[in-house]
Amino acid sequence: MDHEAGHKESAFTWEMGSLILDRMAARETMKAITADPRMPAYCTVFHWVKVHPEFGDAYRAVRAAVAAVAREEAKALRAAHVRARDATRIAAGKRVRHWVAGARSTYTPQMAEAICEAIKAGASLSEIVATPGMPSSKAIYGWLRRRPEFETAYMAACDWRAGWLAFQIEAVAETATPFTLAQAKARVAGLEGRIGRLTPKLYR
Repeated sequence: MDHEAGHKESAFTWEMGSLILDRMAARETMKAITADPRMPAYCTVFHWVKVHPEFGDAYRAVRAAVAAVAREEAKALRAAHVRARDATRIAAGKRVRHWVAGARSTYTPQMAEAICEAIKAGASLSEIVATPGMPSSKAIYGWLRRRPEFETAYMAACDWRAGWLAFQIEAVAETATPFTLAQAKARVAGLEGRIGRLTPKLYR
């Protein structure tokens, strides 16, 4: 669709918006959706979320619904694992013990939200953990392993950050003139380099 660079009028229609939302609800990633040549570019969808409030609200609502389903599935999977483990121990004549040990988690929904908002604003994880009052990288990775709702929000924030940086690249390219071409190329190279550094293989 509109994957080419350069200024263009908004191609947004509710027909296309509804198709994107349906594919999101089917749990396709935004990168997979926008890789389809019939669909708009990643940065275009990001722009639509920004400039079309109703689409932005629907986009966030679908994301929240998908995240809620993922949380429930993760809880059910953990419960099934515990039941299977306990059944195996009982069959072997062993006692079933449910231990609660270790230090109390420092996780809070407010802290998780602050981390995700910082990521959306363009911060890297190393920049976040260097901020006074923020948890360590070890704590954050622990939350990603043990908190499905945080993992979902974290990955969505990383996607949002990538879209924001891609949108900035497009904006720089569109506003460049023959007199500012060298500066624009340097700016684009810097933004592309940052996208590469901020996109570890786990979240590609």
